[in-house]
Amino acid sequence: SDRTTDAARASPSPSSGSSGSSATSSMMSARELAGHMASGAVAGCAVEAAFYPLDTIKTRLQAARRGDASVHLFRGLYRGIGGNLLGVAPASALFFAAYEPMKRALE
Repeated sequence: SDRTTDAARASPSPSSGSSGSSATSSMMSARELAGHMASGAVAGCAVEAAFYPLDTIKTRLQAARRGDASVHLFRGLYRGIGGNLLGVAPASALFFAAYEPMKRALE
């Protein structure tokens, strides 16, 4: 079929001495990189939003053990999450921007 012929032309043959990992095939397009960065930012924010209340409860329990009687365990569990998300989103985006091309280069 035409698809098989096109695929055979696009991929290097194993007998040609090439390992198939040329510099051009391992390069990632800017659009693909942006997609990985967006995915990383969203994933980082989702994880932070899921675990932020647990971390807040842990911190409040530790404060209660030290004798702070004014601890409200479940009130305002998401208070202050905005600042954390502002840090997590770019950090996760940069992690994915480095991880995905490196993973591709090492394959």
